[in-house]
Order: sequence, then C-alpha cells, then structure tokens
Amino acid sequence: MYSYNATSVLVLGVKPSDNGNQTAYTIITNSGGFRTRSFDVPIDAWATRWFGTVAGREYFADPGGNVNDPNEDFNLPAQTVFGFNGSSSRYLSVRMRMPMNGITINNSFYVVQSQGIGSTQSNVGIINPATQQLEYVFPGYRNMLHDIAYLPQSQTIFLSERGNAKLLAVNLATRTIVSETDTDASPRTLATAGNCIAVSAESTKAIHVFDMANPANPKDYGKVTVDLPETEFMRLSKIVVDQ
Repeated sequence: MYSYNATSVLVLGVKPSDNGNQTAYTIITNSGGFRTRSFDVPIDAWATRWFGTVAGREYFADPGGNVNDPNEDFNLPAQTVFGFNGSSSRYLSVRMRMPMNGITINNSFYVVQSQGIGSTQSNVGIINPATQQLEYVFPGYRNMLHDIAYLPQSQTIFLSERGNAKLLAVNLATRTIVSETDTDASPRTLATAGNCIAVSAESTKAIHVFDMANPANPKDYGKVTVDLPETEFMRLSKIVVDQ
C-alpha cells in the first residue's frame, strides 16, 4: 500500500487471470465517501513496486525485466522499470539490476537497487523518465540498502541500510551522507511524519523514531516494540504513518 495523494492510497497486488497470475492495483479515495478505481497491469509486465506518477503514467518496478526486450545480450542488465497509462505498458530503455523500493522526487525516480539475488551490494539509481538517463547516488556500493524516504523541508533522502544497521541521511543536492544513525539489526521499511523518520527493524519487531529536523544531528525519540508471540507475528517489514 502506498500514499497516492492527500486523500488516496494505491494498493498493489496479484490476481488470478485466464493466463495465470497478473499484477493489478486499486486507487482508493476517501473524499466525502470511498471511491475505488482498479486497473489490471498487462500480462507481459509484472509490477512489484510503485514509484510514482509522472506525466499521466504510473511507474513500477519489474525485477524480472521486459520479456519483449529488443536486446538479447544476457550480460546486460534488463529493462526493469515501466510506465502504465491505464491501458498499455511501456518499458524505459534504462537498464538497472534488481530495482526494489523507490520514490519520485522532482519527476525523477530514486530507486534502491541490488546487484542480484543474495547480493549485499546495493546503490540508489536516479532515473529521469523524460530523458531516460540513469545515474547513481553513491560512487561505490553500500551494504544491503532496503528502503528510501524523503523530507522535502530539508532536501534530504533517508535510507535503511540492513547490512550495517544504519539509517543514512543523504543531502539531495550534493549526494553526500550527512549522518549515519545506529538502528536495531536489519532495519527495513521507513515512514515519514513531519520532521520524523520511523524505522522498522525486522530483528526486534521494533519501530524506532528519529527527529530529523536537522539531518546532520538526529535526535532519538525512542522506539515501540510490537510484543506478540512468534507464531502470531513473524516479522515487522512494513509500516505506514497516518497523519
């Protein structure tokens, strides 16, 4: 589930179809009553993450890649990002390995990516869908990045780094790390609320909250642990903040 706009959420999932499983999404709006709009993603595309809306198209990750890729060189990364206008999908020419979580900032996509299944090497790709150009935030790899969030008031992106149990704060303009904050082991999803970043930890089932009004000097607001038996609550992997 993703925040779509001030009154709507986008729910992405899988449904059965005549040709096998198919990805689909629903936009649920609450404005004087609930209203839903549902869309089936074409069967030749597979949407695992939603990045945002640009120029009337919804953009998604497809880690498996474009099945109709015109380039048959298997040594190249696949075309793994596509746009959908409600009836047809179109893959960007950009080639990126294993796109995961991503967000839209200034009509570009900031996408956490891995070098492959089981790889600890990861980075953040910046994709401009208008020019179809790709560049990276870091000159080298980081250790198992997982999620990304953005606070526009400080022009800062935040990344959970599972391999080092860190919350990274990165200046958007300079692409430099301004702080690295310790978290519980295996931090996963991020959520924003005002100047705060909430971090979920898979290892401890805790939600850790940090005040990031000054990203270079984070303040620890403490954490809340979801205390349920292991058989009822296996892990904490997704959080959403209702403001």
